[in-house]
Amino acid sequence: MRANAVPGLRYAFVRIIGFVSAATAALTHVLAQQPWHWQNPLPQGNHLRAVYAVDANVMYAVGDAGTILKTTDGGITWLIKPSGTTLNLRGLWFTDANRGFAVGDTGTILRTTDAGTTWLRQILDSSVALYAISFTDANTGTAVGFPGAIYRTTDGGSNWAVQYGPPGIYLYGVFFATKDTGIVVGSSGSIYRTTNGGKDWTRRYSGIETTGRRLYGVWFTSASTGTCVGENGTILRTTDGGTVWTSRSSGTSYHVYGVTFSDATNGVAVGDAGIVLRTTDGGTNWTTPASCAASWLSGVSFAGATVGTAVGSYGVVFQTSDGGSTWTSRTSGTRSSFRGVCFTGAATGTAVGLNGSIFQTGDGGGTWVAQASGTTDDLQAISFADADTGVAVSLVGSILRTTNSGATWTRQSMGGNVSLSGVSFGSHTTGV
Repeated sequence: MRANAVPGLRYAFVRIIGFVSAATAALTHVLAQQPWHWQNPLPQGNHLRAVYAVDANVMYAVGDAGTILKTTDGGITWLIKPSGTTLNLRGLWFTDANRGFAVGDTGTILRTTDAGTTWLRQILDSSVALYAISFTDANTGTAVGFPGAIYRTTDGGSNWAVQYGPPGIYLYGVFFATKDTGIVVGSSGSIYRTTNGGKDWTRRYSGIETTGRRLYGVWFTSASTGTCVGENGTILRTTDGGTVWTSRSSGTSYHVYGVTFSDATNGVAVGDAGIVLRTTDGGTNWTTPASCAASWLSGVSFAGATVGTAVGSYGVVFQTSDGGSTWTSRTSGTRSSFRGVCFTGAATGTAVGLNGSIFQTGDGGGTWVAQASGTTDDLQAISFADADTGVAVSLVGSILRTTNSGATWTRQSMGGNVSLSGVSFGSHTTGV
């Protein structure tokens, strides 16, 4: 799961009848509010932090602004499910087809008993951020976070008891191989182990304490064999239940945020720059068979040996059907940041943004088509004097002008060291 700081808010298309501008982009992060809904990217653009495959067909993903996604067709299509919160969700676990848990900021735990249709919210402690959760059966589970937060339930999530945790430590990952034996990992190379259900936790030597590297994810394939991943390509492996950990070569210096195994030998880890790492020998050796078009991937989950799903930045969802060798995007639309929008009628509108992005809609925002701008300048604003004539301005002082409704754009320049951030036309000929 992704735990450290992430990029700023992403601008996205949302629709009532048309398009909301960058000035109200924060509204796109209140997904539960209607009648606003995502138009681009699809199915949505909030960062996704964790994913869980219940079986080969049913999977869930959670992320920022209370985002919950569900698929029932093996990941081909995803639907937004109302969560009842706009808080960031960071961890996810299902104990069976109907009962699941999501954890997040301000000590939030969401619980569903009807396969994600409705979610009941609990707040354990508003001063705590929860990052991960793990269950060993329908009743017994543990949630962890910051600062040194460890909570345990033995009644299926109805009640949670606080346990002793290392003070001031970020705990990003947790996994219980048995009801009593579990591992938590976190900041400064921290690894803590319990053999009595969390009543006592003992710090184990990770070998990276002096580096300050964070450990983000952990997974066990048996009571004895486990793997944890972290910053700068860190991969650690244990074969004695978590007492001793040895470093394994990942072949990358990218941060690795999530790890999972489909069986005792086959595992996948994901991280920065959309990197995917794969092992076929239980975690001893790792290769880089693929990379996905994402700023980062934060979570990965498998349903069986071949079908897996990875999620990450700006709502990306990728799926594999060959154990992780190749990945296919299950989301659509641009993820460039947009800065300005202008409609010349109920149906026709144009949006502009970073790297010279220009998109136009002719159906009131239902679909958006990219236009060739001829520039990579960051466009900040756009205004149309009439249905044909429009002007977009950029941070480097360039001006793009169209006289044919955006079919082509001509570049102009103000000259000098000028940064332009807004434009408006009051008549066919007069603009500022």
